[in-house]
Amino acid sequence: MENSDNTQQQKADSFRLNREIAYLGIVGHLREEFCINFIRKKQEFFKELTKQQEETLSANSETLSCFKGCSRCCSLFIGASV
Repeated sequence: MENSDNTQQQKADSFRLNREIAYLGIVGHLREEFCINFIRKKQEFFKELTKQQEETLSANSETLSCFKGCSRCCSLFIGASV
């Protein structure tokens, strides 16, 4: 078990180090800003998408049969780009 914990710590340290290196300098700061903005926009998009889905369902007196943790269609890989 201790070996597994050590391996996890090494992975975390490696990830942290790579992130620090990626965000160094002017280009790194631009990259970091882009990543933060991208994540924010993605979250806003999914929030709006969920809102629109709920409004459409409500307007049609329908309900969504899936739920968080459901393993039916959400387990399928569906590729999508931004």
